[in-house]
Amino acid sequence: MDRSVRLYPLARKAASLHPVGKAWLETRDLPAAPKESFRQWWRRERKNQAPEDNPPPLRPSTRRASESASLAQGSQEDLLRTFEQRLLELGPEGTTELHVFERALVAEEFLRIRCEGHPPDRVAVQGRTTEKREYALGITRAELLIAETGGLVIDMASRAEGRPIMLAETHIVVARPSQLVPTVAHAMVTRSIKRKSRAWGDYQVVVTGPSRTADVEKVLVIPAHGPKRLVVVLCEELVDLGAVVPGGL
Repeated sequence: MDRSVRLYPLARKAASLHPVGKAWLETRDLPAAPKESFRQWWRRERKNQAPEDNPPPLRPSTRRASESASLAQGSQEDLLRTFEQRLLELGPEGTTELHVFERALVAEEFLRIRCEGHPPDRVAVQGRTTEKREYALGITRAELLIAETGGLVIDMASRAEGRPIMLAETHIVVARPSQLVPTVAHAMVTRSIKRKSRAWGDYQVVVTGPSRTADVEKVLVIPAHGPKRLVVVLCEELVDLGAVVPGGL
């Protein structure tokens, strides 16, 4: 029997020996001690049930493991398709975007047009000196893309490089499709290797959609403590951020 089932009558008996406990028991209609524990009742009920024709559905953890294994065996096109699906699911329509370009010149022109919509001092770019204040646009590079979650891993040499990530209204991330990894586990292994080899800095951030919260009455609020829009620009050719922002890097 469960410990609670064994201790219940003992606790009642002990309480009755004290004047305060006795008075408390006499003023309440307490239920009798259970004859069996919940575990025993559940086992008995399971035995009495007829066998199911169909196998039970996979538990969430088992289902996730199965999906992760499938992703790990997928092609680059499958990873990109999954990444796009997960990314666009991360926020309401209009808060996440994905743009894929074959040529760096086209991607740079796209970014240049985005930057021209804001004053130069309202655009923050990773690698350029920034102040601790709000920006209209923040541009960073990603080192990894996680297909499983639609997340992006950003490497930073210092915490100050995180200002375009946290203090901008719109966060634009530039990356290459070949940087896609299947799962979070793959990303963490890569991160460990990169940090040990000193290829990455001391700070990494995983960005998963626009900043949001639903802590208050389960109402989704965007933004919470960061950008309200996330734009991902993918191009296999190297995109020169210095060519798209006023003043370069």
